[in-house]
Amino acid sequence: MRTCHPLELCNEPPAFIRSCDGSILLGHNTLMEFNLRGHPFPGWSEAKDRLLVSKQILAGLDKLFSPDEWILQAEMQQLTREERTLLLEREQITPTMAARKDGVYVLINRSQDTLAFINDEEHLMIQTYHPGGLEELRDARRAALTNQRRFLKGLPVAFDGRIGLLFSDPYKSGEGIWVAALVYLPGLMLSYQNHNLVDSMSDMGILCLPALSHTKKEKGDLYWLCSPTTQYLREDADYETFLRAIEELCEREEEARRDIMSADSAYRSLLNELEAALVTLEKSKSLSYRSLLHALSMLRLGLTLGELETDVPEERVCQIIARAYTQTMPSYLQLAHNAQTLKKRRSLRAELVRKLISEELRIRIPSTEN
Repeated sequence: MRTCHPLELCNEPPAFIRSCDGSILLGHNTLMEFNLRGHPFPGWSEAKDRLLVSKQILAGLDKLFSPDEWILQAEMQQLTREERTLLLEREQITPTMAARKDGVYVLINRSQDTLAFINDEEHLMIQTYHPGGLEELRDARRAALTNQRRFLKGLPVAFDGRIGLLFSDPYKSGEGIWVAALVYLPGLMLSYQNHNLVDSMSDMGILCLPALSHTKKEKGDLYWLCSPTTQYLREDADYETFLRAIEELCEREEEARRDIMSADSAYRSLLNELEAALVTLEKSKSLSYRSLLHALSMLRLGLTLGELETDVPEERVCQIIARAYTQTMPSYLQLAHNAQTLKKRRSLRAELVRKLISEELRIRIPSTEN
């Protein structure tokens, strides 16, 4: 079944990109993973094994979700290379899935906040995004554990009474629930140019991933911070440590933003960054996606700190910025606008962004006149 063309998804950004205001903790993904009893893990399986698993899982999902839940349900071999790249850039499939074909499925719901991956690293992964702050993050694992029970009843899951859920990586075996916090950290990135967030989070046992992983260098100051694996069922200590680390990181970002506004040299540097971002967004004739990400990050920070203004309502601002992220992705420009060359994509991206920022968002620097 293929419910829509992947390009039709682009009428709306993925849910996590719609959370694009200046908040530090924007929301979180909850992830549940499962393997079926009696079948080899995907990394050790052949196409015939994956086809058997996918058939069983799709039948199980039909019982767990309403028939009209999914706007897209597609096997990888149904998608062209360009369509798979589009979903990769939107973070709606993984590189592993794109490399396989038979028996590998993606399901995306209508609001694009829930994804189901069949035969990725494990037989089934369900991922759901929720906007919100620390309180919502604190409750996320508990809610996911409650939801997990529906799947344990509806599918013949690989489970060991002593260890818990079984996975291809033995270290992951146990609870089978993960939470990933989406954080926006422009203050820290501006204040500590040589700061390696990935390494500092790794030292605390937290996996840190860029939210837009297909970009090679510039990440737009958006990161996923993933909770550690829980190898023993109902073990809460590691999760509480994870929550405290997220809370401390948010406090450090708030402090960095205050320091930027209060120190003369840092404030002047910020104003220079904002001016450069506006020039990039409003006047560029050719624009790479990496350059766009940094300019959009500075735009969001400037609006949050009151150093940039617009008369557009806040909700509409988020919608426009989300479009700037998604409707300028390389694969979208290639598929939707037939921009087959790098030169054409960069030129078209600059043109689209100029219209979004200058005509729709109408950003300005506040007047300093008395």
